[in-house]
Amino acid sequence: MSPACQLGLIRSSPLMRGVGMDIFILTGYLGPVLGSIVGSFITHSHLGWRWVMWVIAITAYDFIVVVFFFTAPETYAPALLTRKARRLRLQTQRWALHSRLEESDTDLKSFTKTYLVRHGVCSG
Repeated sequence: MSPACQLGLIRSSPLMRGVGMDIFILTGYLGPVLGSIVGSFITHSHLGWRWVMWVIAITAYDFIVVVFFFTAPETYAPALLTRKARRLRLQTQRWALHSRLEESDTDLKSFTKTYLVRHGVCSG
């Protein structure tokens, strides 16, 4: 049920929740069935068994692009405040409005310290 909660199915209306849960559960059953059929066709064609993995990778990439760039809303609060500050600057013509995210410059040294060194220290 946890992935269903992450998809927002729990907070939706009862009518849409039923349809969403049906589709969510149906993918769990259709994936292995259709995957084995399509994989068998690809394997027995001139492409060979290695192309099964390529088809999976290409399909997964397409799905990720569609979900994250076209349907998933931004939820990171500093990014939302940056967009709001940019919109208010243009509407009010007050160029002093900015968010805290815009105050800090991200250079290579701070990026390396934050995402590479800290990760190594925390994991080791």
